[in-house]
Amino acid sequence: RRLDAKIDTKDFLQHTLLPNLQHISEDLFVPLTRLIYENRESEQIINSVLSSNSFRLKTKEGSFKTIKESFIGSHYINEEQIPHPLNFVPVINQVSTEYSDNHPDAWRKFFTEKLKIKSLLNEQEILSLKLEYISKNIDIWKIKEKSVLLFNELYSLFKSGKLSLSAINLTYIKNIPLLCNGNDAGYVLPNMLNFPAAYK
Repeated sequence: RRLDAKIDTKDFLQHTLLPNLQHISEDLFVPLTRLIYENRESEQIINSVLSSNSFRLKTKEGSFKTIKESFIGSHYINEEQIPHPLNFVPVINQVSTEYSDNHPDAWRKFFTEKLKIKSLLNEQEILSLKLEYISKNIDIWKIKEKSVLLFNELYSLFKSGKLSLSAINLTYIKNIPLLCNGNDAGYVLPNMLNFPAAYK
């Protein structure tokens, strides 16, 4: 120590790994996060992670996202606690189960309390995330059965008061094309449509 030799994982993290996150290969982020977990009581290490723009978390899709882009969902939270509006639409960027098959509660506390990752517990937030996903993957919903199912569900959620027509939700919904009638039946954005008498 007197010669500044790094003799344990805490020193190695603090002085070698964390200052060089921008140079670390993505496939090392899971073992790196396990090291951080083992040293989670070190405020200095946690602050270094939170202040870094280069730290990434692996998601269930296999991509690597920042802390702000990631969410804690099933595996770390009891499935019964998670609301499931539009249950046929996924919520992407949930933290991978790969970090630990054991002690999911301890990992949840680490992710939420130490790394400040959002948990998927608020129904309105989940709905907004799903609407965002739909608006970014429009082609999936240009199938008659899926389009009808989606708008039936959105209408039911609206009628029940569970779908807030906030500015952001309205923006997402207005970007979802609707199925048209007639010989030239296709999908058109809502602001391009004339509604038939049946809807008036």
